[in-house]
Amino acid sequence: MIAANLLTLIYEKTTAIFGYFCFGGLYDEEFQEITKPLFERIEKSEFEIIFSNITEQELENAPQIIKSTINLLPQNSTLLVKSDLEAAQLPEKYIDEKW
Repeated sequence: MIAANLLTLIYEKTTAIFGYFCFGGLYDEEFQEITKPLFERIEKSEFEIIFSNITEQELENAPQIIKSTINLLPQNSTLLVKSDLEAAQLPEKYIDEKW
């Protein structure tokens, strides 16, 4: 039983919810130190990515280089979810309550 649980932890992917700032940070000198290694791991499918229609809409007005970053997300480990405004505000609300 312990071995099975350990194997599950080893092979289970971390889920990450991606917002606009994740894409823009890849091209911002201030955040590259964090986002470059993150995207290297993403390209290796080390994460399950949740990407919402709201982020997709936010990217519509972004510079082309930032828009093209979406192509770095592996299709086999990326989930596009439909979301509404209330759902989009949940991460911010969670952060406000925890910090």
